Amino acid sequence: MTTATSSVTDQTAARLAQVVGASTLNNPTESASASGTTAADTEDRFLKLLVAQMRNQDPLNPLDNAQVTTQLAQINTVRGIETLNASVSKLVDRGATSSPLDAVGMLGRQALVAGNTIERADGESGTRIGFELSSAGKGALAEVVDAAGKVVFSKLVQAPAAGGT
Repeated sequence: MTTATSSVTDQTAARLAQVVGASTLNNPTESASASGTTAADTEDRFLKLLVAQMRNQDPLNPLDNAQVTTQLAQINTVRGIETLNASVSKLVDRGATSSPLDAVGMLGRQALVAGNTIERADGESGTRIGFELSSAGKGALAEVVDAAGKVVFSKLVQAPAAGGT
């Protein structure tokens, strides 16, 4: 009995593959969009496959509710992943393209930028420089040097607290 059930299951699987293959050949929009399937295409294919599987199931060994529920959960998971992927792609595209209007919100605000060099244009003055310590210290010496390595500004900070200064 197990061998007969196994062969019927294999035949059903083969028939399902034929049905899916035939539906793809008969529908040129599906075959054309095979490389860029949408969520609707994936869902449509899944439902066609599920219906074909139910129609061609072995009457002596039908699908149980757990199998159907698992398959429905899987398509919902796939749909959720596709939606998440589309959202992340839009976010990445938005981040890659910035416009001058994006900078309007920064007018009149201060920005903290990590780095160890500062470049100033000729005639520019008034650059604020700070540092951040992971823990409190007894003292800190901050020096600004020019391109030749000559100290142009020096400041000793007594007992700096942890955090930014």
